[in-house]
Amino acid sequence: MSDDEILAEAAEDGISADAAIARVKGRFKAAEASLSKAKLKAARAAVDEDRQRASVVRLESKDIERYRKAIRSGDGLTLAARNGTHMSTNDELNLIADMIELGIDIEDKD
Repeated sequence: MSDDEILAEAAEDGISADAAIARVKGRFKAAEASLSKAKLKAARAAVDEDRQRASVVRLESKDIERYRKAIRSGDGLTLAARNGTHMSTNDELNLIADMIELGIDIEDKD
């Protein structure tokens, strides 16, 4: 059966091809919207889970001093320009925590 024959038979049965096409397109759009919402919900859940899993790094004073010496000496470390200012204590502690979390170990050279 050709397309024209199918359309003619549908018209005889009182079925509008244009209406049927519009219904199918509408169903596809609804399915697409539903899928997008599900993906967004999953992404939000992943972000929430990641935020709840925030790691806490314990810093021992001997470790802090060892890392501080390395940071301040610049030996093998490259940091972004700070517009002529020095790192604050909080910046140093955050950098040390990041380094430890990433598994970067600084050997004590003393």
